[in-house]
Amino acid sequence: PIKTAPIVNVKNFGARGDGITDDTTAIQNAIDSMTSGGTLEFPTGTYKMSNYIKVNHAGIKLWGYGGATIHNVRVPVMAAVQLFGTDTALYGFNFTTVNITRSEALHALIEMRGNNQQVIDNSLVGPADLAGGGILTLGASDFLIARNHVENTAADAIWLVGGSHDGRVLKNVVRDAGDDMVGIVGYDDYPVNYNILVEKNDLSQQFWGRGIAVAGAKDVTIRNNKISHTYCCAGIYLAQEDNFHTYSTTNILVEGNTISHVQTTGTVKDNAPRTYHAGIQFWVQNSTKRVENVMLRNN
Repeated sequence: PIKTAPIVNVKNFGARGDGITDDTTAIQNAIDSMTSGGTLEFPTGTYKMSNYIKVNHAGIKLWGYGGATIHNVRVPVMAAVQLFGTDTALYGFNFTTVNITRSEALHALIEMRGNNQQVIDNSLVGPADLAGGGILTLGASDFLIARNHVENTAADAIWLVGGSHDGRVLKNVVRDAGDDMVGIVGYDDYPVNYNILVEKNDLSQQFWGRGIAVAGAKDVTIRNNKISHTYCCAGIYLAQEDNFHTYSTTNILVEGNTISHVQTTGTVKDNAPRTYHAGIQFWVQNSTKRVENVMLRNN
């Protein structure tokens, strides 16, 4: 990541970063002022937010490198940052939330909904069931999710839905997700997801859900990931789930992955039953739909 001009300091708009003051309005005002794009810098500090911020203008980069923490206190949690504008990015932040229950967790802490967006080098580590999902793409395209650390979520850690396409999920570290660690799910009331690369991610200590799940997508490559300690579910799950109304799953390459400690003894969340799924599991629930054109090699 590099900064692009103009470079704006969020504190010039009244943000305090003291962990006490509600900085939501100040941050949103700073973003709204950047009609021509640029980089919004967050100096070291904890920025308390009681609502989500929305990045609508194109070309805006939110820059948190150096110790900026966004602390979400909104309950129920909807999101902290929503990226809508083309060529927008979120770099180098720590995200924290108040303690919440799973029923209070909606959507994800970071949401990507536009074109050519990047979420890189962020840490999303919750005290307990962090804000629903960690990072969500909803119809995003040409996106990059890379080098993030996501831990202790109430739903999927990295969750691709809504016709998301032409995206890369690279070199992320995920621990203890409340559902799938990386989930690519195509619900049939949305467009199908396609052209996704999931590569070199480190996914481990999963107490509820799968390592990587593809249920309703096409043209997906799952390559050179390390998946271990999925205590109650599969390491990699390729499926069509009728109870969730998903599309078929087609044209999938699964290669070079290291999968270990699947269904082994360990603590599970919410008394989750062991599924007796395999390291790589296929599952189809509707005779008119398919999991097909799959290549497995060198795993």
